Amino acid sequence: MQGINMLAEFLTFKSMISPQVLMFVYYLGAVACPVIMILAFRKARENSTFLREGKSKKVAGVLFLLLILGELAWRMLLEFLIAYFQIRNALM
Repeated sequence: MQGINMLAEFLTFKSMISPQVLMFVYYLGAVACPVIMILAFRKARENSTFLREGKSKKVAGVLFLLLILGELAWRMLLEFLIAYFQIRNALM
């Protein structure tokens, strides 16, 4: 019965998810982002004549920069959420 009450509180936003869940989501996204980027680059290189003509190094450089900026933005978002929950817990 306690599990049902906890689920009901979570679904009605009376209780919040814990920072441990956010850390798990962060690591999941931190691993998935480069994998998806590499797969997208390979798929684009197979289907594009522009990338087959020797321009792939420039595109790879831009994608690498986007990967770094994306990882940084992902980290900042999750740190913000963890800080939010810590502030909320301190005020409660």
